[in-house]
Amino acid sequence: MPAGRQRSTLSSAANTLPFPRECRLQNHQPAFCLAVHTCAIIGRRSRSRRLPGCLPAGWEPSMERPSVVFGETASRGMLRGAGQLADLLGLTLGPSQGHVLLAKDAGSERYERITDGATLARRIIALPGATEDVGAMLLRQLAWRVRQRVGDGSATAAVLAQSMLADGQRFIAAGANPMLLRKGMELATAAAVRAIQAMAEPLAGQERMAALATAACGDPELGRIVGEIYETLGPEGVVNIQEFMGPYLDREYIEGSRFRGTFTSRFFLTDANHRLIQLLRPFIFVSDWNLRDVAQVQPLLELVLRQGEGRPLLVVSASQEGPALAALLANHQKGVLQCAGVTLKGVGDDLRAALDDLALVTGGRFVFRDAALDPRDLTLADLGQAARVEVDEDHTTVFAGAGDRKAVRQRVLALRQQMAEAQDVEEAQKVRERLGRLGSGIAILKIGALTEKERERRRAQAEEAVRVVATGQSGGVVPGGGAAFLAAEPAVRAVPAEGDLALGVAIILRALEEPMRRIAANAGMEPSVAVARARACGPEWAFEARSGEIANMRTAGVLDSGSVCTAALEMAASMAAMVLTTGAIVLHRKPELSTEP
Repeated sequence: MPAGRQRSTLSSAANTLPFPRECRLQNHQPAFCLAVHTCAIIGRRSRSRRLPGCLPAGWEPSMERPSVVFGETASRGMLRGAGQLADLLGLTLGPSQGHVLLAKDAGSERYERITDGATLARRIIALPGATEDVGAMLLRQLAWRVRQRVGDGSATAAVLAQSMLADGQRFIAAGANPMLLRKGMELATAAAVRAIQAMAEPLAGQERMAALATAACGDPELGRIVGEIYETLGPEGVVNIQEFMGPYLDREYIEGSRFRGTFTSRFFLTDANHRLIQLLRPFIFVSDWNLRDVAQVQPLLELVLRQGEGRPLLVVSASQEGPALAALLANHQKGVLQCAGVTLKGVGDDLRAALDDLALVTGGRFVFRDAALDPRDLTLADLGQAARVEVDEDHTTVFAGAGDRKAVRQRVLALRQQMAEAQDVEEAQKVRERLGRLGSGIAILKIGALTEKERERRRAQAEEAVRVVATGQSGGVVPGGGAAFLAAEPAVRAVPAEGDLALGVAIILRALEEPMRRIAANAGMEPSVAVARARACGPEWAFEARSGEIANMRTAGVLDSGSVCTAALEMAASMAAMVLTTGAIVLHRKPELSTEP
């Protein structure tokens, strides 16, 4: 293969690593996975690593020894690498998105079909050229960070950054001051973000939520069901996704509070056929104790047996084993006292939060491990209660818990504030799950397909739709199809700037067209024509790829999450500004080993 052709080939090792390849921060600086070298970008002193041995057989780096790459050589190399990856991610934009086929291993005829930008970015681990690889990994980190922060927008951020880098490099080559360009970009980005936030409207109504979910996952039926779920449960509802063998799509709503956790022994089952425990009006002991000794459970058993009027006992703790578990089983199997043991899923703070929520819902006391409480001092008032509890292999569901409603409402208010301050999607989802446990509602989204790969793809679609609707409810929705970016142009043009500062503003102004251009190109439409016609029609108009016409995006039901749009723009501008102001790259031959990309 000619050398030039080889250097433009994206390298993948989807099956060679046993761990997910993600980007991370070190000391508040971006860290990236590079092929067989560590890079330190002089302008930001960032450090990045990648495990060696993850490249296709026969591939060799173009760099023979450690080196320092300066100025235009460094910036042009990074621009080429970022551009190659952005072109690939850009194929996934819009309803006419392309399917990228990824060979799973060398010599294999099996391929993975990818339509999600963030997933595609994670599969790319190296470019042949050392400086190109740095640029590609910077863009890779951008794509994944946007996904982590708002749940979507990876491809949008990639094409925005590519446009900014191309125009910025052109201006710098013509003699512009990179630092003034950066300042102009920051001013223009802030103006565009304010304009997009101002046009955001609350996400309300099943049709709008379904439209947003459909735009995210590309499946109208799945989008309709996700919209129905959030219309039914409200913004704090919890959606659990379950996979099934065979073509299947349905939903189920759960009343009460559901916790992820299961029984500690099958001998507690009251319905062996369905592998289910059902307890009516149980007393509920909740603790983060590790129950091992009989002395830890004997006082509890005697208390309920003596004062519990024949009602069952549910013991929920961090773990149950040895003599303690044997004592619970002996009392249950001999008919002395109906009881069951449960452990909830989670570790550390997540487990303690789940146990605390369970105690609150049932009106019991959360007995801390560090409380130094003697089990003999427990009273019935320390135990929670509920009308019914069901435990299966995955979940523990509490119906009509006896918790204080005022205390529950106060916890809900505190969690809402915590969710508003969440820094990323994962943190917000944890808080949303707690809100669902406290009464906002739970839905089971059931999806299925004939093959494992198809089930994985369907699950990824469902997760994407759920994330985007949840984000849209907190940040509002804007016209989709790139219309929101185009509508922000007047605000950017109004930014007062001269000279090189004005060129920085122009970089952002041109980039605002790029999402619509890519969507049009993916649908076979001339990008310049689509943008010109949409701009002539008005601020909420864009190219509607399904119909092939210019349409009002709100009227057509094509919506984007406002939070996703602003996050993609802000993070793309930040990454592009960093690259444009980089003076040199230090490339090392041998990296330190790291299990995190």
